[in-house]
This record gives sequence, C-alpha cells and structure tokens, in this order.
Amino acid sequence: MLAELFSDVRDNPFVLVPTTRLARGLAKLQAVRDVSEGAQAFAAVLLDLYLPDSDGIETLLKVKAIAPNLPVVVLAAARDRKLAVQILQQGAQDLLVKSGLEGELLVRSLQHAIHRQQAEERLRQQIERERLLAGIVERVRQSLDMQDILLTTAREVQQFLQVTQVVIAPCAPDPDGCLKFTANNPASDRAGSWRWQRCSFCGESLRAEPHTQSTLPVFSRSTAILTVPILNIASAATERLWGTIAIYDWRHARQWLPWETEFLSHLAGQLEVAIHQAQLYRQLAHANSELLRQATRDGLTGRANRRYFDRRLAEEWRRLSRLRQPLAAIMVDIDCFKSFNDTYGHLAGDLCLRTIAEVLDRSARRPADLVARYGGEEFVLLLPETDMTGALAVAENICRQVAALRWPHINSPVRPFVTLSLGVTASIPQLSQSSDWLVATADVALYNAKRLGRDRVGLVGVARSELPVADETAIGCYTKFEAGICLHDSIQ
Repeated sequence: MLAELFSDVRDNPFVLVPTTRLARGLAKLQAVRDVSEGAQAFAAVLLDLYLPDSDGIETLLKVKAIAPNLPVVVLAAARDRKLAVQILQQGAQDLLVKSGLEGELLVRSLQHAIHRQQAEERLRQQIERERLLAGIVERVRQSLDMQDILLTTAREVQQFLQVTQVVIAPCAPDPDGCLKFTANNPASDRAGSWRWQRCSFCGESLRAEPHTQSTLPVFSRSTAILTVPILNIASAATERLWGTIAIYDWRHARQWLPWETEFLSHLAGQLEVAIHQAQLYRQLAHANSELLRQATRDGLTGRANRRYFDRRLAEEWRRLSRLRQPLAAIMVDIDCFKSFNDTYGHLAGDLCLRTIAEVLDRSARRPADLVARYGGEEFVLLLPETDMTGALAVAENICRQVAALRWPHINSPVRPFVTLSLGVTASIPQLSQSSDWLVATADVALYNAKRLGRDRVGLVGVARSELPVADETAIGCYTKFEAGICLHDSIQ
C-alpha cells in the first residue's frame, strides 16, 4: 500500500525501503546507525505499530533507541487521541491513520517530520553549545592558570564536536617546538603532537577573515580543518595575533557547518578574555614575587636580609626546641672593611661583599641552612640541627676558602689579604629563652675573635669536652691554625 501511495506523488523526494517485520527494520537501522556518515542513511522512519512482531508503543522505543535523531512517523489503524499523545511523548513526530491515507499527505507529513526533527536537533545543539560555553566561562572565572584553561577547553571542544583533534596554538611556541594545548580523540591511531612550523600570519596585524577553512602546512595530514584566530586583546589597537584554535578531522572531508564556525569564533572570544586575565594574573604574581624578594633579600648580595633572618631564627628556635635538636649560628665580619673601601673604592667593596656571600653559600649547602647579610660588612649563618662541632667545621671551611682567594688588602693591619673574623655558637633552644640569645652569644664570640687579633674563629657557649679534640696540645694546634681559633675565656 505504501509503495502505491508513494508512486502517486509527482516529484516524490523519498525512496521507500519497505519491510514487513519489525526485526528486519531494526536490523537495517542498526546497519546505518551513524546517520551522519552512512552512505545510505535513512531520512525518516514510517513505523506501523501493527506489524506481526510489533509490541505497540514499545516498538517506537526500540526504534528511538537505535536512531534517536531520526524522525519517526507512526501509522495507526484508527485515530486514537490517547495513543497520539503517547507516541508524541516518546519522540515520534506525527501519527497518521492508514485508512484513507493519501500519498501527498504522507509525503508532506514526512517532510514536516524531518524539518521538525532538524529544528529540534538544532535547538538541542544550540542549548548544548550554550551549556558548554557557560561551563568554559565559569572555569575561566575560577582559574587563572593559562595552561589549565587552554587544555581543559581543548578537551571539551574535542569531545563536543567529535573531531580527531583540537589544538590551541600560541604564535610563540616552546623552545622545543611542541604544541602543548592539544586534545586527541582516543579512538584515532594517528593522534600525536604537532610540530610548530613558520606561519605567515604569526605576529602580524590581523586583517583577515574571522575564520578560515583550509589546510595549513602544520596540519598537512588532516583532511578537514577549521581555524579561528585568537587575538591579544592587551594590544587591541594593532589587533596582534596571540595564536589560533584549530579543529580538524582525519576521517573524511567535510564542510564545516555555520554553527560550528560560530561556536568556535565565540569560544575564541572567551579565550581572548581568559588569556588576558591569565597574563594579568601572571604579571601580578611576578610583581608580588618581586616585592617579596625585595622585602626579604639584600639588594646588593641577593642573600636574605636582616628581617628575613630574624623571622627564620624565631621559627627554627621554636621548631628545634620541640625536637630537642641543636641550632648553631656563625657571625662573620670582614676585617678592616672600611679601610678596604677607602683603598679600592666602593665598587670593589661591593664586589668583595658579593664574593664573600658566594663563599658562605658554598659552605652552608643544606636546604635548611641560611646565609643572611646582617648589616654593613657583617653576615650571619643559621645552621639548624648543627652542634658546635659541625658549626666549627663550617667556620673553618669558610676561612680556608677566603684565604685561598688571596684578595689583596694592602692597608690591612692583619694580613695583606682580605680576612674574616667569625663568632660561632650552638645550643639546644629553650622556649623559656629568647632566640635573640643565640645571636647575642655569637656576637660575643665574634667580639673576642676581633679583640684577640682578627683573622680567627671565636667560640662561646661550649665546654672543652665538646670540642673536636679535648687535650691541650690539640687545642694549641688549633690556635696555631692559619685561619686561627681563639677560645672564649668562659671555657673551663
């Protein structure tokens, strides 16, 4: 009957593929399930609810399960308002009564069903696109990390458009030339990282179309590609190009739909804002980091300043008092530094300070060790979990390194070279005692080293039994050591 009705219609655009059993019809639908790619995809389904193996309204559900986007027109034996409501609720586009059915009405109903289905699909896609864009915008507002924003965007676009790969490519690539922000289709056996090649539009003022469908050299392996520019809105006056967002498909040639280009262009606009915000955040973070560096670092030597040292000293004092571990401090003073500046000039003096700071760094190598400029020509070393023996070894190492420099200081009353005086102390911190005690004790040791002739290490707060060697002869040897060691009067 349906074949006769179709044959009566002039210029009938449809070709009927009839089947007398539901199972066969479902099998044919399954064979061309991917309607968008099937070479003989169906335009619509005429469904008779009264086929021999049909199951009433369940039959429609089976068809929609296989081809959810295919318009369905249901044929019924009689007009039934309740049945009409049910099939429309389950996704059918129309219900026709077989008795008295005319070919023109049947063709017109199919055409309207297809148009309605297409309109519904366009609306669904628009809602999905708006949802995706809203999600991206929300994440842009929540994250200021550029890599996270771009990589998340690439992945979601790839999943939404079901393309082989999405690439968000900055004009300035990494030194190794790899593009980071890519999203690959896991099903593709050709997924991989592209290598950046020179493109004529990179860095130039943009006066081109808002999007391009073409094959660029960098994407020469792709069958279909759609690229959209991403502008740097920080330099909107010249419309400088920041990069591109590109989607491409290796599977088959295709003409990108208008909504796809509109979607990608809109997305590029959101990315421009996100990139600008991320750049501003990065600049702010860099400025804050620089302010923190200036607040905690000495401008001349680049080492910690007095403020930062005081903070770390208090922190380590509290921490090591709980652990019952020692904390050592070494005060360092450049001997006769004023005379050095007067003789060689302040630029040479600055260089000398930086060089001594490097020597101290090489001697305090553990991550927890701290070298700070205490003021003028004085430095201080903070050595957590270091006893007097360990601190003395560090001090001796410093003296050896400075002596090896043989930095001329012709007007020094000590030696004709730059020398240091050091004060060393170590103690297990007590919360009942102020952390300032450690610095004050090291300062006393430094004072005694200078009082006894400079170019030596002064010790304080230590018994003879705590020294590396305890006999008088050995201590005397230490006293005669080239850098010199003096013992504080309080040692018993």
